[in-house]
Amino acid sequence: MKKLMLAMLGSFLVIGCIPRVSSSTPNVSSNGLESSSTSFDAYYVIDTSKITSEMLLGSSVELDVSFKNLGETATPDYAVSIVDDLLVDVTSTTYVSATRLFTPLSIGDYSIKFSVLDEKGDLYLTSDDTSFERTIIISVVKQSFEPVNSAGEDVEIDDSGNESVITFGSSYAVGSSKKTSGQYRITGLTFLDNYYITYQLKDVVYGDNYADPSLYFGWNRNNEELSDDCIKLSSGNGTMAAWVWAGSNQANLGNNSDHGWFINGWWNAPNSVSNLAPVSGDHTLRFERYIDKVNEVAVYGIIYDDVAFTYLDVGSNYTDLQKSVWIETNNTSMSLSVIDFGIVTDEIAPEISLEYADTYVNSSLLLKTGVTVTDNSIYQDVLARQYVVRDSLNAVVETENDTFTPLVVGDYSLSVKVKDLAGNVGEETTVLHVVPKPVQDTIIDLTETASVARVGGGIIIYASATHQEVPVTNLAYKAFLGGVDVSATVLREITSNDTSLKYQVFAPTSAGIYDLQVSVNDVSEHLSIEASTSLTSVYGFTYYDAGFEGVIVGRDEVIYATPTGLETGKLGKGLSRVTNWELSFDLTDLSFSKNNGSIWYTLESKKSDGTGGNWEDIRVGGNQGTDLWGYEASIIGSGWNTYQWRSNWQDKTTEFMPNPEDASIGCGRGSGEYAQYATGTHHYKVICTT
Repeated sequence: MKKLMLAMLGSFLVIGCIPRVSSSTPNVSSNGLESSSTSFDAYYVIDTSKITSEMLLGSSVELDVSFKNLGETATPDYAVSIVDDLLVDVTSTTYVSATRLFTPLSIGDYSIKFSVLDEKGDLYLTSDDTSFERTIIISVVKQSFEPVNSAGEDVEIDDSGNESVITFGSSYAVGSSKKTSGQYRITGLTFLDNYYITYQLKDVVYGDNYADPSLYFGWNRNNEELSDDCIKLSSGNGTMAAWVWAGSNQANLGNNSDHGWFINGWWNAPNSVSNLAPVSGDHTLRFERYIDKVNEVAVYGIIYDDVAFTYLDVGSNYTDLQKSVWIETNNTSMSLSVIDFGIVTDEIAPEISLEYADTYVNSSLLLKTGVTVTDNSIYQDVLARQYVVRDSLNAVVETENDTFTPLVVGDYSLSVKVKDLAGNVGEETTVLHVVPKPVQDTIIDLTETASVARVGGGIIIYASATHQEVPVTNLAYKAFLGGVDVSATVLREITSNDTSLKYQVFAPTSAGIYDLQVSVNDVSEHLSIEASTSLTSVYGFTYYDAGFEGVIVGRDEVIYATPTGLETGKLGKGLSRVTNWELSFDLTDLSFSKNNGSIWYTLESKKSDGTGGNWEDIRVGGNQGTDLWGYEASIIGSGWNTYQWRSNWQDKTTEFMPNPEDASIGCGRGSGEYAQYATGTHHYKVICTT
């Protein structure tokens, strides 16, 4: 009942009256400040919102109370009195007024009263005998776990050791349907300002029959909405994602795209903590929060197995005080404990050193290759770099994917800025010397080739060469990583079945900066290519999802060299049209798995003001009902409609119809009868008119 009454008290005491002339005036500038007097009564608002309602035994909490007098900040004298469960006054043994620290000696609920005093040290009273007091309850507990709503099935909590351990049993790692534990709050953990918390995960086993086995690490903000934000670790592939509220909607965290975050339902982190392999065994996971109080933004850092993974700027979507933290599992068995938590600080800016050799005109320079960042934090390798290149007239020169391709000889200035999680900024500037290429008989051009590629996927290499201005084709390709020749692993040639199309591709298997070397006779040209799993765009295509194994991207073409039946991610060209539009594309050597292979073309439709986003899909090929080699269209409001090639809905034909008089009767034929549409290049156009 005591806690229920506390919840009804709220965080503020507000008494509103019109002040009247009074002969009794408080010393409203005590605590070492210069005193002043007034002929009017003071009416106070007592704010205790920064004081936690729950704390761990053995810790201390600052009783951070503040006052306002008729809307203006005030500092009156006040008294603090504390009584325990037995109504015994324990103020002298638990509270130090000089530091305002409350350090309880035993578990229980403590009633803490704040009372405004007058200049004599007595309870302050207005002329109508109004006093200003506020009482809160702080529950002192041991660290443990408790269900937020109801206890989850097959969950065990062990408080017998030095650390409380919660175990989600083996039933969470079996079955094909969703099994969730619900949220378990970690009692006693309430954080203010900057903090860190480290979880120990043991004996992790994921449910491989469920689509999204995962662990959730959440926190409740101390605001009216009680927003329960969280970060998700997908135990099936080690990817992470975040859900952060902005009022009643998901927050826009697009400012994190510069270090690889992208939205796909959730805000998805770059990379995977396990290189896309299942998470199993024992691991540590640490979250840190840094608040920039000047700009009123907060940043979360994520450290996995003592290695910085990434960070997330949540902007203004935070509160200084977090009421509690919680965890939850979906289809993942494990044991979990909190092994460390505390305050984190960082007041040292990153240091940047820049070193670049002379660059040839019309050659691509990956700016990252000349930057070294040193920071006192563990995040120095994942901090986003901001590059600004200016020409001799101080005009900004555009770069793409942090690659500088100078078109004019001369000196350029390069400014590199790096901000750490605490908001400390390091900046350094240098000069890039762009010089003419040496005059030579043989010229190799790699300027059209991207300097970035996605691990597991890859890029098409665009290379050309001339000897004494005559084109030559006998190009040789090599690739090096850390000085080691990895050509056999990352370079290959892809040719269409009729040999009309031929592509040289770079398909990296691991992250790093590769040296691509293209040679003709004794002449070589080099290009640095950064390969990563967090790449967001290349050749104008944007990656919207993970899982791009075998997807090779070019300037205007994409090669799906994937194993049969492999589901890939989503990418798009970023085209935008209003009302009527046409989409034309070619498919070469179209081939699907027997059961349900297909290629999807997905378009996001919105109103003219940019709101009301929905998806329209066109699915080409695969198994459409009982037929192979058809297409389907999912249009907003009408669902899926299935058609065979050259169906008679517009242009009547009998080519694919067992009954020319009844277009609703399917073919029911095997894929072999449509083999002619799986070879060569075929042209398609989708026309939308409104």
